[in-house]
Amino acid sequence: LWAEPAQRRSAKLLLVAAVTLPLGDADLVFGRYGVELSHAERWWPLVPIAVVLLTYPSNTYARRWHLYLVRFATLDLVVMWDVSDLLWDPARHGRPGVWWWWTPVHVDQQLWLSLWNATGFAADVITLVVCVAFVQRWRLARGLERAAVRSVALVGIALALAVWARFMNGLLLWLGAIRVDHDTDFALLSQVMVALAPLALLV
Repeated sequence: LWAEPAQRRSAKLLLVAAVTLPLGDADLVFGRYGVELSHAERWWPLVPIAVVLLTYPSNTYARRWHLYLVRFATLDLVVMWDVSDLLWDPARHGRPGVWWWWTPVHVDQQLWLSLWNATGFAADVITLVVCVAFVQRWRLARGLERAAVRSVALVGIALALAVWARFMNGLLLWLGAIRVDHDTDFALLSQVMVALAPLALLV
């Protein structure tokens, strides 16, 4: 992509995603001392990837609300998610000494729970709306652009559904609707989809 001047913005965004993606496995490198970093950074790569997929190949959004959707997703999955990390105290949730939390803020954990739930509910909605945005982007594409948009739209929808499934797993556990936690399975699926998403630009 860097070889094409019109796509250098996309190349830079994908480079950001490539740099932040491995940080999601910081706990594998640093053990319990890397858990907070891997948890806080979990969704960072999604933002630049979403921007690339929603604007490829013209580097423009098909509809203005797509831009606001990306901004809202950034607010939820980066800002609110990280703030909820700061407020979480592992010692109050039965994990003293198991996970090393560098920035535990000692506040009422009801505040943390409210923010955590709001972030999760918003993410469930955002991921489904992202699917709508990709379908609209695909339908509005014309001419030679349509084939390229179709590829990125399909990958974008698959990625959004993988993330949605992971958040829904957590929501259903919290509601008591399911008893078996499949987070590890959905985590692997979403990470694989994030890693493979840029390949859609080569189709």
